[in-house]
Amino acid sequence: MDVNFWGTVNSIHFGIPHLKRTKGKIVVISSISGWCPVPLVSIYSASKAALINFCETLRNEVGSTIGITIVTPGLIGTKMTREQVGHKIEITYPEESAERCAKAIVRSVCRGESFLMEPRWLWWLFPARMIFPDLIDCCNSYLLNLIDQNSSTKKNC
Repeated sequence: MDVNFWGTVNSIHFGIPHLKRTKGKIVVISSISGWCPVPLVSIYSASKAALINFCETLRNEVGSTIGITIVTPGLIGTKMTREQVGHKIEITYPEESAERCAKAIVRSVCRGESFLMEPRWLWWLFPARMIFPDLIDCCNSYLLNLIDQNSSTKKNC
């Protein structure tokens, strides 16, 4: 919470006077796990959900004076992602390159968009979560079982 939520909130707080004068923009990097549950990262997800809600509310408070784009990326192909996710489960999961994600963020901010979900194909998760929450929970349970099986296999070796 200190880094993911308060770090961003404090930075925005101190930047608002300047951003209002210059009609600046705020780009907030949250996560898809901020609104769609992802197993094994509950505290991280909570911090990202808090960040999304803070920025949505702030957007209403500052109106059109400051542009706010909330980015909710999925898995982005970085060393950190591979270390944190790759060691937990050895299955192929779709990831976006960091370069492609960065280009999408710049494009989105320049267009004045309020939200960006990257990679774009993840859009279906939002309505699926709203309409079929049990399906998402079932998929997460399946994923957790795969992770548990993978952990058990590594321990037995």
